Amino acid sequence: MSWPTVPNTKVARVVGGATPKTDNPDFWDGRIDWATPKDLSDLGGILISSTPRKITDAGLRGCAAEVLPAGSVLFIKFDTKRSLRLEIFVRSSAA
Repeated sequence: MSWPTVPNTKVARVVGGATPKTDNPDFWDGRIDWATPKDLSDLGGILISSTPRKITDAGLRGCAAEVLPAGSVLFIKFDTKRSLRLEIFVRSSAA
């Protein structure tokens, strides 16, 4: 059996991580789960059901982040400065 090779944009939308300002207490300790590269490294399995850090609605509005649907695939990559970045594949409605 062979799998076809297609651009990832044919099956998913690639979303980059965005972080609310960490020095603004109005943005943190809310109800919205906030995943980081460390959370992925610390996973005991393949699913994230909750995260240690959470943001508020104000934190969500205060940056380019978005709430992603269940089934999104999170992965870690190095950026050009060799820093860890979280990126996410969100299944395309056409897939």
